Amino acid sequence: MAEIYNGGISLGIGDYTLKVISSYEPKWVFETEGEFENWDFSTVEIVKGKRFSASVSTGVLPEAEANKLLTVLKKRTFTFKSPEFEGTVRVDDIPKKYNSANVYGVFCSVSFTVAAVSLEGTSGSL
Repeated sequence: MAEIYNGGISLGIGDYTLKVISSYEPKWVFETEGEFENWDFSTVEIVKGKRFSASVSTGVLPEAEANKLLTVLKKRTFTFKSPEFEGTVRVDDIPKKYNSANVYGVFCSVSFTVAAVSLEGTSGSL
């Protein structure tokens, strides 16, 4: 059986690779350092750069796998690899672990949000 999860997408979270993803929402947000009024009286924002962030929820994981992921997330700062971004991130919110059980054992899902530590440059453009 071929191991294809989420269309082949996986997330590198520190030394852990997450393949069972329920939701993954990446976004880029422009951060500004001020604004000024242009000659035509329009307002122009000065952009410092853009910051990557992502919200992640795992699919159903065995409890041992969820604990491995939580161990990495407790470090608060780690390397994150995704199709859109690769670099150092910081955990923005406290990871949450949700347990459910059935006759096959205890299963968990984990939700968390990360944000890049540094801004991506804008090459001096406005």
